Amino acid sequence: MDTNSTSDAGVEHAPAQTDSEIASPAGLGFAAALGYLLLFWLVVLACAGVLNLIAPGSPGLARVLDDDTCLRIGYVMGAAFILWRGIRTSEGRWRSWFPFRRVGVRQLALAIVGVFAITLAIVALARLLPFYEDIKTKQDPPDTSVILLLLVCILGPVSEELLFRGWMFSGFLVRYSPTKAIVFSALLFAVSHVHPMAIIQTFAIGCFFAWLVRKTGSLLPAMAAHAAINTVVTMARLFG
Repeated sequence: MDTNSTSDAGVEHAPAQTDSEIASPAGLGFAAALGYLLLFWLVVLACAGVLNLIAPGSPGLARVLDDDTCLRIGYVMGAAFILWRGIRTSEGRWRSWFPFRRVGVRQLALAIVGVFAITLAIVALARLLPFYEDIKTKQDPPDTSVILLLLVCILGPVSEELLFRGWMFSGFLVRYSPTKAIVFSALLFAVSHVHPMAIIQTFAIGCFFAWLVRKTGSLLPAMAAHAAINTVVTMARLFG
């Protein structure tokens, strides 16, 4: 993508950021990132556990806070906690971790098309595996609560992009080559999704999203594509 050109909508692109501009001044090692991921999961499970204890005591809460919703709230809270720790110790340097340069409609559209193409390709290849039925994600249709849809389609994608393509990716760029930074951030993103089938898919998507951030100098295309794929998958589960 050429970020120096003018988009179809007539919006002029800012030049793409260099690695040093995107990167956090304080580098992040892979071992340290693994430790933060463990802390992330401790917060996720603690938050989900507390909500699961509270919900049965209130009929109103019990209707909207099922196990899936509690876990997703915990996921957002875990990402927020890690980001808070990073910002708190950054001495004001954290703004460079979250690039939000304007991008054109064409770039947003290509990002969304790209993530759907990757998803469909991986699913098609996975179906060729003899053990596909054993590893594919089996999920019941989700509840249609507004809270769950907000978490899956907006808060989840935004928090994940800030954590994995914002803070982690920018920190890796200081310590490693761009290729290693992309792979490491995608690997941690994939591991955070636990299920074997999800790990394969999210690793490829994570690589694509990190590449988008480095190419465009902005988190916006990755956020838009992430929100789009989550929304379509959720709608497919609801009405498919």
